[in-house]
Amino acid sequence: MPWYDYTCEVCAEAFEAERTVAKRDDVRCPRCSESRVRRTLPRVHAILRSGSSETACPCGESDSGCGCCGSRN
Repeated sequence: MPWYDYTCEVCAEAFEAERTVAKRDDVRCPRCSESRVRRTLPRVHAILRSGSSETACPCGESDSGCGCCGSRN
């Protein structure tokens, strides 16, 4: 069963809940029991590899420069 991230629209509590896909919008805030909650995007954690001879651009491209942000290291 997937986990979803939510934020309460009344008290601003951020929480996650394990819900079936069919019931992913049927959830209440654990802090104030309000049903007006919205699903939020989960936080993503980046993992950097060590031992590489190239320096990564903030967008993940190599040190030769990138096309998306135009930076050169």
